[in-house]
Amino acid sequence: MLTLCLLILAGFGVGSYLRLGAVTAASLIVLIAWVSTRLYLRTVGAADILMLFAYLSALQGGFLLGAYAATRRAEAAFSTK
Repeated sequence: MLTLCLLILAGFGVGSYLRLGAVTAASLIVLIAWVSTRLYLRTVGAADILMLFAYLSALQGGFLLGAYAATRRAEAAFSTK
């Protein structure tokens, strides 16, 4: 659960300040880390694949929240009100 929270925060940071390429690279890093861990442990089950999906969803969900917050911040800066 702590890993998922950290991935959401990392995705939020990427979404706030960087573009889509950065979250794609971060997702690739998460995938490589997961595959290397699974090769080292020599176990891959349905629960492991679902956890990979949860990790990637947390990272990309945080990215969407960060991109939304950055858009709102940019709109507020250019607002005439």
